[in-house]
Amino acid sequence: MARLETAITEFVGAHPNGWSHWEWEQFLASLSARKVKVSNADEVGALLEAERLRRALQGAGVAGLGPRRVEALVQRFGSVANLRSAGPDQLGAIPTVPRRMLEETVARLFAR
Repeated sequence: MARLETAITEFVGAHPNGWSHWEWEQFLASLSARKVKVSNADEVGALLEAERLRRALQGAGVAGLGPRRVEALVQRFGSVANLRSAGPDQLGAIPTVPRRMLEETVARLFAR
């Protein structure tokens, strides 16, 4: 699992704005070539999306948005796309992250 996590971190670092389907397929092939066992490609995709969201949140520069709150948001939304499409009720549904902080984060990330 550590090799998979390292590969995911490297891939997301090299593709901070996302990736194409072809790049995704190449990533899966590279995992296989490195003898990293992947039993579920969808799970790997979810891990990639979560890491991309984690990095975006960490880089948002919002005061008070530390590691625990970032992880709460990653667990709740799972991807940049899910956070982007979240409605006001969803943004207010995380008890450990004040709604105002989350709204500021979304505004910084997506210029809402």
